[in-house]
Amino acid sequence: MIGFILRRLAVTAPLVVAVLVGTFLLVRLAPGDPLSGERNLPPEIRRALEQYYGLDQSLDRQLLHYLNRVARGDLGPSYRYRDRTVNQVIREGLPVSAQLGLLAYAVALVLGLLAGVMSATRPSSLRAKLILSFATLGISVPSFVSGPILILIFSFVFYLLPPAGWGEWRHLVLPVVTLSGVYVAYIAKLVKSGLSEVMQADFIRTVRSAGVPENRVLWKFGLRSAILPAVTFSGPAIAFLVTGTVVVEQIFAIPGLGHFFVEAATNRDYTLLTGIAIFVSAAVMLMNLVVDVAAAVIDPRVRIRTG
Repeated sequence: MIGFILRRLAVTAPLVVAVLVGTFLLVRLAPGDPLSGERNLPPEIRRALEQYYGLDQSLDRQLLHYLNRVARGDLGPSYRYRDRTVNQVIREGLPVSAQLGLLAYAVALVLGLLAGVMSATRPSSLRAKLILSFATLGISVPSFVSGPILILIFSFVFYLLPPAGWGEWRHLVLPVVTLSGVYVAYIAKLVKSGLSEVMQADFIRTVRSAGVPENRVLWKFGLRSAILPAVTFSGPAIAFLVTGTVVVEQIFAIPGLGHFFVEAATNRDYTLLTGIAIFVSAAVMLMNLVVDVAAAVIDPRVRIRTG
């Protein structure tokens, strides 16, 4: 298992560096700069600010300087939030996004597993057809459509929940439902597909012939093998949810990483934009590594197939 993890790390590290360099260059080559928003900025002050932030240097020297800072764990100062560094901004936004994302995925996992098992046990029933219909609807409707619809219904028609904001449990309900809807649908489809196939396998027939109760066959033997696709899907899904979802956080005015990412893009905040992109990419790759390890623990054949 240690060798398996080391091989995954050997692949992950160069990818993080590649994302860092690619993001840095794309952000720097985009039109505009962090100082272009300053109105009537005198030339001498502009030159002083460019020198302070290192923007007067060549692109290759800026990249080398930035790589050196990142290697020390320093993502640099923020141009937009001049009293805070990028590290501080991420530390401020991450707990908000993490709370929202983990709660949304917990809801999606529970509902998705139940829906997948229910639709797989009786695939021809009306219940299974309704579940699959809702799953298809959940995948098809994007969050920028479902979010405003939920706000319209529960905030402006029934006055049950606040339309936006952060700080109380009531502020979590609509964003969590909006975020989890798509993931409930994906997990339900993955579990249903995997479980339907596994329950027809030879080893399941052998277990049944031994007199094992059907519920035990389903939950202990069938679901353990069928859950692998859902486990694989969980890695990037959790990373994406925890590190912030731009659309949902903007719709519900949530001060998470997604909010800061939009602000950074709007204000050409090079360091903040690059820092959040690097952080999100590293989180996705780390979660993929965790998923690979979890899949190898559930099914040791994964280690053999992936070398």
